[in-house]
Amino acid sequence: MIPAGLAPSQAARVLSVDSNLALPDVIKRIMPISLSESARERVQEFLLAQPDALGLRFGVKRTGCSGWAYVVDIAAQQAPNDSVFDASGVRVLVDDKSLRIVDGTEIDFARKGLNAEFVFRNPNVKAACGCGESFTIEEKFA
Repeated sequence: MIPAGLAPSQAARVLSVDSNLALPDVIKRIMPISLSESARERVQEFLLAQPDALGLRFGVKRTGCSGWAYVVDIAAQQAPNDSVFDASGVRVLVDDKSLRIVDGTEIDFARKGLNAEFVFRNPNVKAACGCGESFTIEEKFA
């Protein structure tokens, strides 16, 4: 299913869990980003507050003592190198440099006492720093 509002040239970059299309081998290995029910509800609250938002932008940047940190923001526009996933009705945009690293990540939203935070379950993470702000992956993904 192609999300509404995408130009035909962008439609080829849309990946769907239920697609039966014959995809190149490199794309077959990519697992979509998923959201837990609580994360989906929280993200939708943010998206409803910004009616011009396209969806959730999810990626990584080099930083911290372990090398990588997650970048999460509201997507105002789609870049040519973005892949788009439908995660339980929420459009998730991931740039091609981040895609290998966040491939298969489940995003959750957890409340702990007075605190609340997004929690990332990424099968590619090999270790995290003590402060929890950054993580390490296998070198083949870097």
